[in-house]
Amino acid sequence: MRCVGLLAAVMVMAVSGMARAQGEDLIAEEAIAEKALSEVQMASVVGDIEEGAQEATASQWIWGEVASVDFVGNSLVLKHLDYETAEEVAKTLQVDDKTVFQGVMGLADLEVGMHVTIDYKEKDGRCVADVIEVETGTAP
Repeated sequence: MRCVGLLAAVMVMAVSGMARAQGEDLIAEEAIAEKALSEVQMASVVGDIEEGAQEATASQWIWGEVASVDFVGNSLVLKHLDYETAEEVAKTLQVDDKTVFQGVMGLADLEVGMHVTIDYKEKDGRCVADVIEVETGTAP
């Protein structure tokens, strides 16, 4: 009887040891999974911050009269009313290959005196036009 009891005790200890080893493996796997989840969450937060920074440069619009066009520099100067100061001011706007023109084919078709509405974004301290729409009947 003693042998059976001793054998049973040894078996219980062996099963207990295997269960503990499996438990430790499970804890290690959970720790790895938590770390991976933490990294994914961090990447998501960084993505949200970057997206927020892009939203900070949301599109703005401006309406005014073309004062000059610089074909070499791919830009134009627009005279417009500053609504905060009620003064007429000039703003330089850059044009790039993503700029959409409506009412004209491109920068080369813009003329001084045309009235335009421009959607633009500020990028690296410059105002870059997304859309330039010429009002019909405003050609000089």
